[in-house]
Amino acid sequence: MGRQAAAMSDKVEFALIPNTAHFPMLEDPATYLQRVREFLQLPVPEAQAG
Repeated sequence: MGRQAAAMSDKVEFALIPNTAHFPMLEDPATYLQRVREFLQLPVPEAQAG
């Protein structure tokens, strides 16, 4: 269903985070925040860079 919803708008991006369910922000916060930063085109914080 998520893929179908994302296909309805070019402003929506579907991202599957493996091994998570309804709360990816709690189940894999590092991956979740990385995907959000990428989507918003935010720079990676220096502590995580390189």
